[in-house]
Amino acid sequence: MAPIALTDAQLDQVMTQAHQVPRTLRDMYLQAVAERLRGKPFDDADVWRAAVAAMREIIMKGARGRTKTLPATSNRRQFIG
Repeated sequence: MAPIALTDAQLDQVMTQAHQVPRTLRDMYLQAVAERLRGKPFDDADVWRAAVAAMREIIMKGARGRTKTLPATSNRRQFIG
């Protein structure tokens, strides 16, 4: 998967939304944002829309229990918002 180029402002938009996604799901979130933006020109508004849509999609998947859970031996708690 080729990386996409974001301005500082666009990266800030993506990361602001990322903080609302549980840590265990952030990689999936970032991939979903990139998929929405890849292969076409985009501006700040497009990035914001992609970030919000990806965040909602990932959180809904987590709420439906379609994500992997942490191993039972882990001391971490999994948060699904």
